[in-house]
Amino acid sequence: MIESSVIFVYGASQQFMEHLGNHDGGLWSHKDLEHVSIAIMFLWAGLCGILIELPFIRRCYNRSIETIIRPARRQTGYQLVGPSDSRPGLTVNPALGPPKQQGFSYNPFPGLIIFMTGIMMSMHHQESMLSTMIHKQWGYLLAAFSIFRLGTYFLLHLDPPSSYLPTRPITELLTSFCLICGGLMFMVHFPSRMPLV
Repeated sequence: MIESSVIFVYGASQQFMEHLGNHDGGLWSHKDLEHVSIAIMFLWAGLCGILIELPFIRRCYNRSIETIIRPARRQTGYQLVGPSDSRPGLTVNPALGPPKQQGFSYNPFPGLIIFMTGIMMSMHHQESMLSTMIHKQWGYLLAAFSIFRLGTYFLLHLDPPSSYLPTRPITELLTSFCLICGGLMFMVHFPSRMPLV
């Protein structure tokens, strides 16, 4: 939810702010339209990610199954979903409870939007060859982040977390490495673009 919210807020604000740096009399340039289209993509992907994380939407996924189960409950009697020792004499059907995979959020939109941004940045032409290569390396690191995040989803789907302690999958360490390296590359590269005084 936090990742999707940050992506949504960034996309909503950048739709209007990308054009503020234009010094050509307010005319829309090709670069402005390029950046605004990326911001629109961020806005809608963030909104889709927020909708997936809302508890109401998650309950809606189960509604069709619950409507099928309810008539069966009336015929066979009440079945408690919970620990069997909480009410002796009542049967517990484990199939009526949510699967253990629903305890973890498999929201693909943050990873997907970062992957698309990485692909676009790796093909984004700049004024100098150095800036173009920095953008390409940064784009590859963003795309690698998304692939490692997909690996995290795969590992946690096979074995969902069952403890309050963090699971620390190795793929999340690699995602952090990709994002930190990309940020450091841009921070080191930015002063080289500044004019010398």
